Amino acid sequence: DNEGGVLISHTTARAARFSDDAYGYAMWVLRHGAGLETATLKGYLASYIAMAGSAAANNPIEFDIADARLAPSRIFTNYAALIGNSQSKDELYLSVLSLTGQEEYHTHYEANAIGMAGYGEILLRNAGYDGPSTDVSAGGLTTPVEFLQRNAESGNALLIDGENHSGKYGSGLVEGIVGTDIEYFRSLNDVSINGSHNRDVVFVQAADGANGYYLVMDHVSADASGASVNVAWHPNTAETETVQGKKEFRSDIEVQGGADGPVLFSNNAVRLSTFLGTEPTSVEKKEMVNQSRGHHYRAEYLYVTYPTSSNRADILTVLFPSDQNHSAGSMKRLDSAGYTGSEITQEEVVDVALTSRGTSAGSQGSVSFTGEDVVYRTVSGDLTSYFVKGNLFRDGLEGFTSTRWVALYVRDTSGKIVSPGANVTFYYPGIDSVELDGNPSSAVDNGANWVTIYVPVGEHAVALSTSQN
Repeated sequence: DNEGGVLISHTTARAARFSDDAYGYAMWVLRHGAGLETATLKGYLASYIAMAGSAAANNPIEFDIADARLAPSRIFTNYAALIGNSQSKDELYLSVLSLTGQEEYHTHYEANAIGMAGYGEILLRNAGYDGPSTDVSAGGLTTPVEFLQRNAESGNALLIDGENHSGKYGSGLVEGIVGTDIEYFRSLNDVSINGSHNRDVVFVQAADGANGYYLVMDHVSADASGASVNVAWHPNTAETETVQGKKEFRSDIEVQGGADGPVLFSNNAVRLSTFLGTEPTSVEKKEMVNQSRGHHYRAEYLYVTYPTSSNRADILTVLFPSDQNHSAGSMKRLDSAGYTGSEITQEEVVDVALTSRGTSAGSQGSVSFTGEDVVYRTVSGDLTSYFVKGNLFRDGLEGFTSTRWVALYVRDTSGKIVSPGANVTFYYPGIDSVELDGNPSSAVDNGANWVTIYVPVGEHAVALSTSQN
């Protein structure tokens, strides 16, 4: 009952029993879910018992921006979410699921599968659910429940040689970086496919006057020689338009033909551009029925096939959402010296995103690098930031080298690093020292415009100190 701005609900508010942060996130969901800017929580005696914690100290509870706040990006053992950094229900959101543990009935075959939303709508969806044992029909098509619940192709997942996953579980989240302009996670599945699959996602947050988007880098090692790799993408729409064959596809998130299409949650003209930065062997448009409680619709999805070389495939896909207020960038393929990827241009902001198996050095203009994932940004031609899963990035006097592979993000003179324990040399004009987690680090070696330090195992904040600051 929310008449008069009164919400009789204790279920959500009981998050206060766990932490102030959990309470704030719960209030944000309740506030935006109810569509109210201000409201008062009221309840029965059991409500107040359930709410015992920080929420119970202020009754009735008034919604305000200090209490209600959007949860930030987080990485857990089996799940990760990369979320836009503004307090808006229309923010960008991408999650991955890689469950570990024992099989259980309700879980689908979705190891390393991702879901995505943005600008008020669901953009990429998985099979959905409308009962435990019912085939679903719409638009003259019937999809068997066996496919929906027990085939990885029904989700945004990766397969080898088109073979279904052998089980529902993956190997969990391996590492990640959040709280920066570029966020990242690596999700692993080496238990339910015939090989190994690292799914790396890089979230390029809205910054520098440019809109946000996601990069998916799939690194696959197949057991069988000559195997193919298949990636399924399920935009939340009935039809997907081919913009450039085997390269770019556009999905308008809308109801088409007056009836056929997804449930919509906003009045925004939302669109998803899917750009294949790595050239595939083929792209097939397949059909299935997307299901949810009480609403099914016939939908196209993309089934993209890639070759392997020496049992390996390294694949980059750009997922760029847009709406009437946020334009998608202009994208083109880059392919040289073992690296494939895309250049993404938004006026004076140019991002280069590349992927490889990371065994050899690559270059792009004045920039050199070695790594599985390389993303860097220039604004009006000047380097502003870079992210590398590897051991080398150099652009003039800026960059790093490492004795072991690291995941490193740097913007100007600060960033974050995930290290296995390595000597890392940072290059920057006038650099004279490096801080880790706010503390000065002893230099292993140094010289003009470079300092080498030992970075211990784990995630650390990095700050480069220069003679100018």
